[in-house]
Parts: sequence; C-alpha cells; structure tokens
Amino acid sequence: MTVFAPSPLSVRQVLVRGKVSEAVTARVFGDFAAKLSFTTATGQGVLPATLLIKPGGHYALQLDPSRDLPDLSKGGPVTLKLEVAIPGRTLLVQSKVIPAAKFALAVKPVKIGTQTLNSRVLSGAPFVFDFKLPAKPVGLRGIVLKKHDPDAPLAGVKIRAGTAPQVLTAANGRFAINALPVTETVSIQLEGTGPIETVVFRPDYDLPVNTITLSLGS
Repeated sequence: MTVFAPSPLSVRQVLVRGKVSEAVTARVFGDFAAKLSFTTATGQGVLPATLLIKPGGHYALQLDPSRDLPDLSKGGPVTLKLEVAIPGRTLLVQSKVIPAAKFALAVKPVKIGTQTLNSRVLSGAPFVFDFKLPAKPVGLRGIVLKKHDPDAPLAGVKIRAGTAPQVLTAANGRFAINALPVTETVSIQLEGTGPIETVVFRPDYDLPVNTITLSLGS
C-alpha cells in the first residue's frame, strides 16, 4: 500500500558526492570541511548540507530537498560551488553550471516499516565533484661516490633531477635539492669528468626529505 503523506515526507538526499585525493601519490583525505553554495540569475545562498566523510576519500553532502532547498527548477541554470578546506592545504574550489530542470522535485516511494510513503527528491541529484590535489614537493639530500667507495666522495659533480635547478656536489660529495619535480619517478643525471650517467629515482612522498647515495664510474 502506498500512502500519500499530507505534507512531503522528510527524507535526506545526497545532493553532492565525490572523492578527495592527491595526484601521483593517490593519497586520500579523511579530515576536511565543505561549504556548498548556489547562484542563479535571481539570487544566491549557502545550502545547509551535512557532510559525510567515507572511507577511501569519498564524501557526500546531503540535505532534505523539500525543506532545505529553495526552488531552483525555474528560470536559468544553477551554478553550484563547492569549497573544500583541508588542514594545511590551499582551499579547493570547484563550480559547476547545472540545468535548472535537474533541480525539479520528483516523487520517490520510500518504505517505512510495512508502509510505502511518497517522498520528494531532486530528479538530477547527486552531482559529482571530484578533487585531485597536487602532491607536495619533497626535497632530496645525497652523496656521490666514486665507484661506490664510501671513502671516495666526488666534488663538483653536476646533478640534474628532472626539471629541478642543477646543483653541484660539495667537497664532501654531498648535495641538496630543495624540491624535486612532483612525478612518480625522477630521472637524475650525474655529470662529472666522464660520461653522463642517469639514475631513475622514485620519491617517497611520505618523507619531506628523501636521501640517496649515488655513484659515478663502474
């Protein structure tokens, strides 16, 4: 039996969903805040959506469309703007222009106990907002040895790590690069007095400063 409630049944619906992750590292985030707002040709406002953070960086913003949402189904398109604030990171902002028709209310049966009641939901929701942050650069500290001999550090070796500025090894063979290119692997070139040699290095983005021991000569 379907029962038509005298007023719209209060049902919370996922209005926006998505994933917050980091490029290159695939790291996900489980601690952030979100603010959802809208703009139309006739007005704007902030929507009282509740944030639910799920495992794996997934999230959902939900509200009761029949009570918490103004009628956005008439007139021109609606711009939804989502702001995501992650501690220690730059504020993430993403906007989407959505046809007004997707904000029309539709009837959806909901079973409660032995009864089926009619609720009202947005016909076009949920809307997907995925965020992919750039990974933070990490530094590199290292030493260049002659033929893997720890007692024979090489001075004056030119070190090029991808697109990072070139550095030279000091008298003790050591060098430092403040920020490596943010990629899965970095090609490190060593140029001493002989042929240029190349080493492929995979940065560990969980460490703010990586370390490496390099060698020139066979």
